[in-house]
Amino acid sequence: MEFLNVPVLAGMLAGILPVIIHLIHRERPKVIPFTALQFIRQSAKGSSRGIRLKHLLLLLFRVFLVLLFALILARPVVRHASFLASNSEVTRAVIILDDSYLMGVRDSDGLPHFQRAQRLASDLVRSFPPGSAVALFLSSQQPFDFSIDLASVISALELAQPTTRLPSCTRAISRAYEMLGRRGVGLKEIFVFSNLCVGAWMPMTVPPPHNAEQVRLVLVDVAEARGENLAILSARPSSSLVDRNSPVRIDGEVYNSGPTRSCGLDLFVQGQKRASRQVEIPGGKTVTVSFPYEFTEAELAQGSIRLTREDALAVDNERFFTVQVVGPVQAIAVVRPGGDSDAFFTLNALSPSGLRGRERVQIVVTEAGHLTAAPLQDVDVVLVLNGPRLDAREWDQLWRFVDRGGGLGIAFGPSTDPEHYSNLTHLPLRLLGVKEGLETHLALRPEPHPFLDRFRGESLSSISLARFHQFVEVAAPQPGDPLRVLASFSGLPALIEGGIGRGRILVFTSALTTEWSDLPKWPVFPPFLHEFVNYLAGRQVAVTSYHPGEPIPIPVRPDELEAAVNVFEPGSERPVALFVSPSTASALHTAGPALGNAQVFLVSASRTRKLGYSVNLESDAERYHPLGLDVLRKLIPQAEGLTAQDDLTREAAESARGSEITAPLLVLLMLLFCVESFLANRIYR
Repeated sequence: MEFLNVPVLAGMLAGILPVIIHLIHRERPKVIPFTALQFIRQSAKGSSRGIRLKHLLLLLFRVFLVLLFALILARPVVRHASFLASNSEVTRAVIILDDSYLMGVRDSDGLPHFQRAQRLASDLVRSFPPGSAVALFLSSQQPFDFSIDLASVISALELAQPTTRLPSCTRAISRAYEMLGRRGVGLKEIFVFSNLCVGAWMPMTVPPPHNAEQVRLVLVDVAEARGENLAILSARPSSSLVDRNSPVRIDGEVYNSGPTRSCGLDLFVQGQKRASRQVEIPGGKTVTVSFPYEFTEAELAQGSIRLTREDALAVDNERFFTVQVVGPVQAIAVVRPGGDSDAFFTLNALSPSGLRGRERVQIVVTEAGHLTAAPLQDVDVVLVLNGPRLDAREWDQLWRFVDRGGGLGIAFGPSTDPEHYSNLTHLPLRLLGVKEGLETHLALRPEPHPFLDRFRGESLSSISLARFHQFVEVAAPQPGDPLRVLASFSGLPALIEGGIGRGRILVFTSALTTEWSDLPKWPVFPPFLHEFVNYLAGRQVAVTSYHPGEPIPIPVRPDELEAAVNVFEPGSERPVALFVSPSTASALHTAGPALGNAQVFLVSASRTRKLGYSVNLESDAERYHPLGLDVLRKLIPQAEGLTAQDDLTREAAESARGSEITAPLLVLLMLLFCVESFLANRIYR
């Protein structure tokens, strides 16, 4: 215990006054002659001893009251328990500033939470006594070292800006405990300035450190009043790989953190406004708004969905998207002589007659024996249907086509010659004959695969319901064979993947007609064939939306391993040059802090190819919810909670000098005076 008015303690000498007064006013006994009554004398002596004892106790009680009054005038102070062991007055403090984009929310007075946090933190640093060491810690960055130059700490605070990321305040607190644990004795404090949105407090627990008892943790809620905010959580095209002249849907999810309100949304494509929507969003709900669109050019297309008016947080009012628009796949279907019916179901699934000029696959049918006349240099995929017999020149032509990067699909059928297909030099298959007289289903292997992953969901899972009553039995690939089984019929290979050079080969051991199965009768048949062909053509759906700080792999084709890769980040006119790793056939980049659409140029000796991606906020509806100090203190029991209305400089002073206990001692003194009055009345009546 310490005292703010130490000289007043001299007033405790007044404790002898009750003794002096007692001695002065003590009555002298008078001697009066009386008849000798021995028994009366003995009784009087016993009563006198009891009265003197009561008077002595009352005297001591009054002395205690005087001493207590003098103690109160000296203003006693009790230090916090966490600082009782300190033997130095030097303060070491870590100021953690939540710099997530959620701190950009403006209150009803128009002041962003981040600016209020800067002001409060600056005032707090100014209140520290000279010689204090302060470390500034922006939650998205590495902390600054401790500095006794408080002016430089304040300057760094004023220069700070919120980021487009969602860093973790709880991880920053754990790091601050480590920093203070390496320091010596003295007052140790951590002040966290945040608006307590869930997104910046993941994970929501701080493991109690070993030095928690020696460090004071203070959480400051800087949000006085949260303004109404609408946030666009996503802008998702139905696919990142879009066919030219095919209708697509671009969905935008909008979250309303305030009361029910209506808002306008605009769709922008290639910098031009293409559509608008007006929607009413209930409070605390998320609504999906869809924009149908059709891309007419085969190119990289980028755009955004944007709110038509500003609200409490501007950074989440626009969401960006990137799609690669492609022309139709050029394919050739090879059938047996006179076997045009072998391609009937394939033609109608891939290139329906009603979509001429808008089809996703342009397919030409040719007969076995005429393939050498086909211009394969202009073709993406060759489909060999029903297992026709090809001569050696045609197979050599196909192997060269695959080696250059083309795709070869083979579907067996009634005309398949097992011996012929078992002797192919670049496809080590061993056909054992036709399995018939049974009913089986297509079973996908559990391993993920870009061709088959779509068929694991509910909408396309009916692929496993189609019935197959005949298929070609193929021996399982041997270890070391360049083949991989993707699906099976009753445990026997049904879909086999191989490759030569830069190209791919898929072998389906049943027919794509109704002779061996009812698959062509199922609605899942066209999507199955489209994915089959797209995979062979190397057209795969890629991730095109990333968050700031995320790694971005940029895949290159085999002929682009020595290409120059230049990345133009959103809003930047200067490219970032990358190198291609031959081992991964990709270049690795990291998304910068700027939000928007980025372009990637792969410049090789023969061509320049353009790719792109979008950088968006990491957001969902839950991240906008405020935690509240009460909830956060339950999750972090060692923390104290303050609001922006509290006097942080007074709190800092109290943590340095302790808490004054004058008020409770005054209450105690009044109660003791009442007790003294009661005792005096009892004794002197």
